[in-house]
Amino acid sequence: MRSLKGPLIVVIVAATAACGPGTGSSPVSGTKHREVRLAAGEQTVCRIGDNVECWGENPFLNLGDPVSSAASFSLAQPADLVAIGDHHACLVHDGAVACWGSNLMGQLGGFEPVDTCIDRPCSHEMVAVEGLPRVRTLAAGAFHTLALDENGSVWCWGADALGQCGDPVQSVTDGPRRIDGLPKIAAIAAGGLQSFAVTGDGSVYGWGAVDHGRLGVDSDATLIAQPTLVEGMSGPTTSVEVGSAHACALLVDGTVECWGDNRFGQLGDGTTDPRPRPAPVTGIEDRVVELSAGDAFTCAVTAGGSVVCWGWNDSGQLGQGAFDGPTEQNNFSAAVSAVEVPGLPGPATSVSTGSGFACALIGDAIWCWGRNEAGQLGDSGFDDRATAAPAVLSPRQAANLLPPPPFADGRGVDLSYHTGRVDWDTVAAQQLDFAYTLSTAGVDFHDPFYDSHWRRMARVHRGAYHFFVAHDDPAEQARWFIANTPLAAGDLVPVVDIETLGDDPPDDLDDRLRIFTGIVEEHYGVKPIIYTGPKFWIDNLGDGWGDHLLWIAEYEVEAPTVPTGWNTWTLWQDRGNAEIDGVERVVDLNRAASGSEISSLTIPAH
Repeated sequence: MRSLKGPLIVVIVAATAACGPGTGSSPVSGTKHREVRLAAGEQTVCRIGDNVECWGENPFLNLGDPVSSAASFSLAQPADLVAIGDHHACLVHDGAVACWGSNLMGQLGGFEPVDTCIDRPCSHEMVAVEGLPRVRTLAAGAFHTLALDENGSVWCWGADALGQCGDPVQSVTDGPRRIDGLPKIAAIAAGGLQSFAVTGDGSVYGWGAVDHGRLGVDSDATLIAQPTLVEGMSGPTTSVEVGSAHACALLVDGTVECWGDNRFGQLGDGTTDPRPRPAPVTGIEDRVVELSAGDAFTCAVTAGGSVVCWGWNDSGQLGQGAFDGPTEQNNFSAAVSAVEVPGLPGPATSVSTGSGFACALIGDAIWCWGRNEAGQLGDSGFDDRATAAPAVLSPRQAANLLPPPPFADGRGVDLSYHTGRVDWDTVAAQQLDFAYTLSTAGVDFHDPFYDSHWRRMARVHRGAYHFFVAHDDPAEQARWFIANTPLAAGDLVPVVDIETLGDDPPDDLDDRLRIFTGIVEEHYGVKPIIYTGPKFWIDNLGDGWGDHLLWIAEYEVEAPTVPTGWNTWTLWQDRGNAEIDGVERVVDLNRAASGSEISSLTIPAH
């Protein structure tokens, strides 16, 4: 497995309020109906007008039959606004809030559903959120939700481990909580691990995770739970949009300024340097009227109706007609300054971004581009597309993913976002039996390619792994992995990758790893596999782990070294930096021990 080099990208969805708080979109020309808006989440898009129509396959969000509901679906009640997180969504109508989807992190506002989605508490029906005054607008992060009431106060519920709901003493709230320490607020925005609020005079306050400058605060702290002023803005702000580890503000004068992680050029300032303070986006020649931030990219609508985007482009999310370029930054396709999306048939009135894709409202039509593993582009297919095309939104069959065959040669690969794009038909045809993909690392990173890989990996036996960060809280690492990784019976046993100590090595590494593996085992009902290098394990850990399966990484040897405490290995990463057909960049190769059966490596049915 490839260790994470450079700043971690917190990959969560740009789950925001539809159309961006405080900006809105223009009414559809020639109609007398209510204003139409778009809201995008990780794998789902909703069109909010006289009724609400959504599309994309998400087992947590699809209403009706969650297994077979592959076409677009409609909400049973009207909505003034919809906000979509990773595995939950909420709507507001006439001041009342209702949510549906996963409740693993309290995203449904304190309600305890009896139903489950992939072995976790979930509701496929609307759940009223109690304890709120009349609400004006919503914003959803990955696992938390913000509400702005009619008096200008901000409320929050859901995940709070890094202070995104203002009180990290409880990692999950027990219902809506008012955020103290704020003046009267006019607009809100939520990312995966951070929250923002904009005052009536255009000041911006943020709270939550601090790393990579994502909070707009120059601090060495892990989190700031108290709302803190974002300083250095060139002028008053109308709205803020939050991506993965970056945020962008739309200023009153129509300019855009961004801050945070910038590995893929998602700040649009012409560089790939991270910034804890706002910096202007370059390449925009017209005044911006609307803004939407994706996982590691951002799009905007100008006053003339053009759509411009900047940041990561590995899934075609910049709409440039190719998955490569327009430049290469840190070995990834990207644009470090804004580029216009070509081929749109007219002026756009709204844009909304999800995890690696974007949709724009043009007249009565919706045009989308980028990642499409769940049909989120609404084009009746599942292929990624780097060129904008209209969303058809017609009924269609679910993706026909045949179950993988029995183990043959016991060969496999492991991947992460470092690997780039993968053609899974080509990979499966090479007699590879299994594949593991990175899901999470530490307490705040979710691989941007995880969902795209996961759905398509069904062509082989598939599994997910967590990269263990030695100095991060092990319980929060386990909860972060579980929240982002809905494994089911038949999937490969989860893996914890422990191979580095980092810059702040703890002296209780064995205890920390046991806390992590214990929580993971309790949730999935199976002990996670330990992935490590023999020298690292011998130098830093001891025996007593023989009841866990061992995945050993050692190259250019006839047989791997088995550390003390184990009698044998189960998986062996025997080659790194390999080139195989169907994988864009180099990949690690693995083999299963002779005689291994797939049944011994899969999560059993409960």
